[in-house]
Amino acid sequence: MTIMPNNSGNITTGKPNVTGSIFHAPHGTTLPADATTALPAAFENLGFIGEDGVKNPMESSTSDIKEGGGKTVLTTLDESSDKFSVVLIEALRAEVLKRVFGDQNVTVNDTTGNIAIAVDTSYERPEGVWVFEILLTKNRIKRIVVPQGKIVSVSEVTYVRNEPVGYEIEIATSPDAANKTHYEYIAMSAEPEGQENVG
Repeated sequence: MTIMPNNSGNITTGKPNVTGSIFHAPHGTTLPADATTALPAAFENLGFIGEDGVKNPMESSTSDIKEGGGKTVLTTLDESSDKFSVVLIEALRAEVLKRVFGDQNVTVNDTTGNIAIAVDTSYERPEGVWVFEILLTKNRIKRIVVPQGKIVSVSEVTYVRNEPVGYEIEIATSPDAANKTHYEYIAMSAEPEGQENVG
């Protein structure tokens, strides 16, 4: 077996694409299968996100099986979870409000632009398809596709002079027909490095 040497060219950082970093579509929408193909029309752009970017905590819990002398002889996986969290800061965007409060609870007057929200704390948000667009260094881009994800929590909303009004949401995933919770695709960017985030 050939052991590959360390390579600093494989080290990268990631930041949300400011021209569109988080998208949502109804459950059952055709999933993108690469990092570069344009998203189907069913996907809606949820706008700018907070400075902390996209977080993806993947957690698990295990149990140790011990033999008579007290040594661990086997560790088993009890449960695992795959979630995403992000702060939606376009608080005046109708698509954002509909994802947070529910389509049926948000009314937009197309003539005046006025918005009415009827808050229903018992509203259970439906599953949908989520896509996160990330810019990597080394002229790479990453697309994260969640086939089945739903908002399971919205953190407190703060109204203060020097901070944007934002909705911090947590998206829980569930396995698709292939028993996968999300997919990640990495490709070369079509834009010269350093130009992808202009806009």
